[in-house]
Amino acid sequence: MTFHEEPDPRREHRARVDGSGQITQVGRDYHQTIYATSAPARAPIGLTDTVLRDVAGFTGREAELGRIVEASAGAGSIAIHTVDGMPGVGKTALVTRAAHLLAGQFPDGRIFIRLHGHTPGQRPANPADVLAEQLVQRGIPPELVPGGLDARAAMWRDQLNDKRVLLVLDDATGPTQVEPLLPAARDCFVLITSRRRLVALEGAVPLALDVLPPAQATELFIRLARRNPVGAEVEAAAEAVRLCGHLPLAIALLAGRLAHHPAWTIDRLTAEFADSQDRLAELRAGERAVAAAFDLSYRDLPVDQQRLFRRLGLHPGSDTDARAAAALDGIPLVAARHRMEMLYTDHLVDETAPGRYRLHDLLRTYARSRVAEDPAADRKEATARLLDHYAHAAEAAGRRLARHIRPGGPPSAPSGPDVPEQATVEGALACACRTPQPSRLRRPRRCRLRPPPGCSPCRRSGPLSAPGGALEEGGAAPGGIRVRTPMR
Repeated sequence: MTFHEEPDPRREHRARVDGSGQITQVGRDYHQTIYATSAPARAPIGLTDTVLRDVAGFTGREAELGRIVEASAGAGSIAIHTVDGMPGVGKTALVTRAAHLLAGQFPDGRIFIRLHGHTPGQRPANPADVLAEQLVQRGIPPELVPGGLDARAAMWRDQLNDKRVLLVLDDATGPTQVEPLLPAARDCFVLITSRRRLVALEGAVPLALDVLPPAQATELFIRLARRNPVGAEVEAAAEAVRLCGHLPLAIALLAGRLAHHPAWTIDRLTAEFADSQDRLAELRAGERAVAAAFDLSYRDLPVDQQRLFRRLGLHPGSDTDARAAAALDGIPLVAARHRMEMLYTDHLVDETAPGRYRLHDLLRTYARSRVAEDPAADRKEATARLLDHYAHAAEAAGRRLARHIRPGGPPSAPSGPDVPEQATVEGALACACRTPQPSRLRRPRRCRLRPPPGCSPCRRSGPLSAPGGALEEGGAAPGGIRVRTPMR
């Protein structure tokens, strides 16, 4: 549309046209013509490679990298792989290294998206917002991006259709956050990292990332510390990473301190770290800290699971089970089983054997620091319940011993349903309940409640597994509990 004022023919005027399509009079401002059309908007620039820079000090993980690389070469439907693990275990570093190794296989792009599941001071990313940002980065004008989550997800899948793209979704909170971001193209490859096991994500192949093996952990420490140790210093480095629980984040923070103190020796650092009363406080550099990483996972837990996690720090053994957890927390066995499974899903406990759970050394230290904030009376009551549980377990074992040891008579044949194989106190009690040769019975002796590795009598049957028996599911023995058994 043109707006035009007729010029006065009695007046002389000249006009010029500027770049905006506007005609103005030169000299006297007498008439003006304005065109409603404007210059075309500049199209957004499409981004196709947003992967992070490679990790300079990356060490080990050859088996895990090989598994990812091999999976990326397979044909068929879209491949979705999850990499889950405890805080600080190196999930992001692994998928970043994998993305660089796979660069040549995905000519249509490598897209790295932070979902901020556990970023300090930041809320988890809303998938609708993530999709809007990604569509604009792919070249879609902002005004053409749909308003709803489903519509944006559909446009996102359309954009990736017939494309060979590597998509990395880092630090996911769960399947609900991830599902709308997944492409439908069969040639796309998706890597998802999370502190949780994404059990409900259909079609995903899980890769649970453990701490580093001792040799790889020592190599990482030496590389990041920028040292060339020999002799005793190599042993000191191995001890340092053992005290770090072979956790990559802890190793990186401790080695970083050494790298910035050239006058320090590995021996000195390791000795001071071993003597520290608060090792978690030592594992800090600026905003990076092991305790801070644990905090973010702990705060995500419901209140009931927070309490159970804290009270696991009161357990004196290396591992435990649902019965001991129920005693510690004063809850029914069914609830304890469920909550231990949830802690396992969140990678706050490991499962060393079916039904057996263990805290990582640094997580145990963290749990103890948390439970120390609870009222002293609560801690005392929880400990008393745990000791009562083990006292009943020892009593049940004693009854079995009394039934099955018959000096001067033939060996008693075990009866009853099979006893599950155990690794700690109840397994040891089961081992102690084997039938000895009567002729070799002499006098009682005191024995510790821990079976040797591969103790076959642990698989024997007997009344310990009877309904309601205290030892149907085991627990780790507190220090000092012993049982009197006959000396053979």
